[in-house]
Amino acid sequence: MVGQFAELIQNKLIKYSWSWEGTDEKTMVTVRINPIGNSTAVQLVHEGFNSRESLDMHADGWDTYVFGLEKLIHSKT
Repeated sequence: MVGQFAELIQNKLIKYSWSWEGTDEKTMVTVRINPIGNSTAVQLVHEGFNSRESLDMHADGWDTYVFGLEKLIHSKT
């Protein structure tokens, strides 16, 4: 996986390109961080896929990692 940061705003936004070496598909990941009371909402958007198959494979990957992160966070509270 290779990418380049496009925009960084401390405590608010991370935006970067994402592509797998050896493919011509270049996508963009945007992570927005929003405080809500004593909590934080994180919005992740990954866009620009060349095919439904690629979108589905990335969605499965993100689901796995986000579920793992959520599980870790809840185990610490």
